[in-house]
Parts: sequence; structure tokens; C-alpha cells
Amino acid sequence: MHFQRKNRKKDNRITFLMVIFFIFAGLIIVRLFVLQILQHNFYINLAADIHQIYQEIFPTRGEILIKRAITNELYPIATNNDLYLIYAISRDVQNPDATFEKLSSIIEISKEKILPRLSKKNDLYEPIKHYLSKEEMEKIKELNLKGIEFISETVRFYPHNNLFSHILGFVGFKKDEQIGQYGIEEYFEKELKGKKGFLKETKGAEGSLIAASKSVIQKSKNGATIILTLDEAIQFITCQELKNAVEKYKAQSGTIIVMEPQTGKILSLCNAPDFNPNKYNQNTDINVFNNSAIFNQYEPGSVFKAITMAIGLETNKITPETIYEDKGQAQIGGYTIRNFDSKKYGKQTMTGVLEKSINTGAIFVADQIENKIFKKYIEDFGFGKLTGITLPGESLGDISSLDKKGKLYIATASFGQGISVTPIQLISAFSVIANQGQLMKPYLVDKIIKNNNEEFKTNPQIIKQVISAKTAMLLSGMLTSVVKKGCGKKAGVKNYYMAGKTGTAQIPSKGGYSDETIQTFVGFGPVDNPRFAILVKLDKPQIKDASISAAPIFSKIAEFILNYYQIPPEN
Repeated sequence: MHFQRKNRKKDNRITFLMVIFFIFAGLIIVRLFVLQILQHNFYINLAADIHQIYQEIFPTRGEILIKRAITNELYPIATNNDLYLIYAISRDVQNPDATFEKLSSIIEISKEKILPRLSKKNDLYEPIKHYLSKEEMEKIKELNLKGIEFISETVRFYPHNNLFSHILGFVGFKKDEQIGQYGIEEYFEKELKGKKGFLKETKGAEGSLIAASKSVIQKSKNGATIILTLDEAIQFITCQELKNAVEKYKAQSGTIIVMEPQTGKILSLCNAPDFNPNKYNQNTDINVFNNSAIFNQYEPGSVFKAITMAIGLETNKITPETIYEDKGQAQIGGYTIRNFDSKKYGKQTMTGVLEKSINTGAIFVADQIENKIFKKYIEDFGFGKLTGITLPGESLGDISSLDKKGKLYIATASFGQGISVTPIQLISAFSVIANQGQLMKPYLVDKIIKNNNEEFKTNPQIIKQVISAKTAMLLSGMLTSVVKKGCGKKAGVKNYYMAGKTGTAQIPSKGGYSDETIQTFVGFGPVDNPRFAILVKLDKPQIKDASISAAPIFSKIAEFILNYYQIPPEN
């Protein structure tokens, strides 16, 4: 009897365990049925809907546009390309090895990394490779591989590669976030990137996220569209001429800026060397990303004589006909300063001083003016200050030597030594002469269009009336003579009046100046109604001076613009 009761208890326990086992087995079967049959499409869609959620939470970056030269239509120079992310729903991959072999025949992927991902069981999402082209995606689709899917993903794209590189900058990674770096991309990062949305997520009792509960409670706002002032045709010819000049004269680098004097509008801006913003990470020297037109400061040399003459004319210390006798050198504070060519020119008018680029003539003008007045005008022309152009990394230049006592520093500054300027400052200052004495704020952005179609238009901004219209007119005539019969002859354009000045500045070194030079020509035209100002700067060219290197480049660009604008000949 006791033995039978013991067996009966044992049978009950076995029965109980078998019931528990079948209950758990049933639950697992039901769960698998729900997951694989009833909710199969839900989880597939959840994986495939990553892009939809991405779009609703993360905004599309705004485009940067310019006007097409011939049709005047807007088109993007910084836009977004749809590429593709390939991923695996691993549980649906039937043969991981065969799948990998077929994929690797089309795209470059690592077997050590990807094969384990393809082999995972019951995995709904395993990324394989980012940024596939449409062609690659379509080739893989033709293979009909089970468990292989695609999501479109947006990447920044610059259709013209290097052409606008220093103006645009690029979008790169900082930590895990894509962000604008350098150029317009950085300066207007906030406007271009838009505003992120918010995602509501509910957690279960065990703390895990309930996928089905995800919902967007605030959608993203796409970035603003930015329209630049650049002219496509002028930008192209400018950059081409710069590239040719750097190669021809074996220069280390160079810069060309074209500006509209009456407005401050930048029509083109090029630096060499440049870079491809689509492949920015291939550059080993990050200095190439700096925009030399606003970042690099240098001693301008004889182009600065035009500014000295402007001050002399405005303060009534000289006229274009004022006579000065050049003896080839000047004694200032125990120092001897000679002309750049060591020649003695004898009696000269102030126009002749500019034509022949006589250092001692510029010193003669500066000597007529009080130090503090000279410095005030230099500041009024915009030197030693930021222009406020909407690009990051602008430099101030350095005119601090003008604060020193004595006439030596004013004397050297009169012909562009001992002070430093940026190319954008220099072309803005010359535009004062072309624009009846008014200094304009240079600008690159014509219009910003926000996501709600609200527009913000940039209006030309007058910074200051630096010199009178009369002084500007007189100086324009003097600079026209420089191009017509002086050191700027090669900057001339047949049947048009151009105005400008050369500058061949020795580069400072320890204890003095080296034999290497920075060569500049700055000018404008047509003189009676200036439509453009052009700065050409070449760093360390293997040629004698700016009258041979920079001046002819000005001529070529000026001639192109005159024809492009269909401006009739003046004589």
C-alpha cells in the first residue's frame, strides 16, 4: 500500500511537469506564430521604416544656389544626393555564405565583418554598407537575394567639385554628427541644418522600448535655402585664369576676387590651391581649407600707394599735378629708403609717382600728413577691421605699426610695408575709389529662403563715406594713367579705360626682407561707370614683378566681363 501511494505521487509529479512543459511549448509556438506569421509584416515594415522615421525626426539640409549665367535660372552648387544603405534581415537570409559571395562581387565588403551579420538568427536589422550608388543598388536587387533590403540615405553633394570650394566649405563629421565646416556651410550651419523633430517612445515593464509605440510628436523643419551673389560664368573664368597663372609662373598659391563696387556684391572668389569638398577627407594638409581671400594677411606693397594718394588728395596736401623731385632715396629716422628699382626719377607729378611706382614719392605724400590723421583714414578705408563678410575665419590685418611714434612707420606704410591687409580688405578699399568715395560692406549671400517660404534679402550696405566723390574721381584718373602708360600697361583692355595699381611686395623674413615676393594687381573698370573691381594676388611667383604676372590676368578677366556684360567700347 505504501509502495502504491509512492508511485502514484511520482506519476502526478511527472504529469504536472509534462503539463508545464506543454504549456511553455505552446506559448513558444504561439509566440513564434505571432512573430513570424501574424506580425511578420509589422517587423519587416519596422525595419524598412527607418528612413521614414529618419525623415520625420531629422531635417533635410538646405541647398545653396546661384544663378545660371545664360538662363538666369537658379541651380544648386551644394545639394543633397540620395544614396543607399544596404542591410540584412538576417533571419530571412537563406544561405549566408552564398549571399556574401554575390554581394561582394558588386560592392566591396569585409567577409570578417559582414558574414557574421548575415548569419545571425532572428535578427531584423544588420547594416552592411552605407552610401551605395543607385547603379550598385539596382544590380544587387536583380540578384533577388532573400533578406537583403535597402534604405535611401541623404549625403551632401557638390556638383562642381573644386570650383566653389573655399566659398562653400563642406559638411563633415564632428563626433557622430554631420556639421558644416568652413565657408557658407559653417557660417550658416544653424540656418542650413534646419530643426530636429521629437520622437515619443514607450517602455515596457522590464524597461525595454516598445517598438510599436514609437510616434513622432513634432516633425522636423528642413533647412533654409541660401542664394549666393556669385556669377557662374565669372567664377569659372576667374578660377581658370588663376589656375593657369599659378602653373605658368610656378607660384606657391594665389587669390582672385571680383566685386561689384557700387553694392559690395561678390561676383567671384577663387583661391589656389583649392580642394574637392566631396572628398575633403583626402586632404592631408588642413590649411588648404582656409579661405586665403579673407584669412591670409600680407604686406600689400605698392598697391597701397593708391590709398596714400587718396589721403593726400582728400586732405588737400597734394593735387595730381603736385611736383616732387625724386632723388632715388629718402632718409627717415636714420634709415635710407630707396625705390624698388633703385632708380632716380627726378621731377615728377603725383600721377607720375603712381605711374612709375616711386616709393619716395609716396613717402613725400605721407610726410605732409599728421600721423593720427593718416591712421584715421587708413582705418576709414577698412584696414585693421573685419569687413563683416559672411564667411568664418576672417582676419583683421595689422596696422598697429601706425601707432608708433616718428615718421618711419608712416613712411613705410605709405608704399605698403610694415602693415598687413587681407585681399578682401584691399579690394573693398579700391572699390571706395570706384564708388565715389563710399565704402560698401562686401557680401556673398543674396537671399535666404526659410522653410515657411519667408525670405530675407540682403541689401547693399554703406559703411562710410571715406573720401569725397571729387577725390575719388581725381584718383580714378590718376590710376587710369597708370594702366594707360605706367606700370599697369598690361592690365589694359583695348577700347576701354581701366584703372588700377600694381604691387610687388617682398616677403618679411628675420632681420629684413627676402627676395621672394607677393605680387598684386587691383583695379576696376570701365572708369566712367565701374561695373567691377578685380584683385589678383600671386604668392611667390617665379617672375620679376606684378606688372608682368598679375596685371595681364586682370586684363583677361576684365575683357571677359566687358564682353559678357555687353558693355560698349568707350573709345
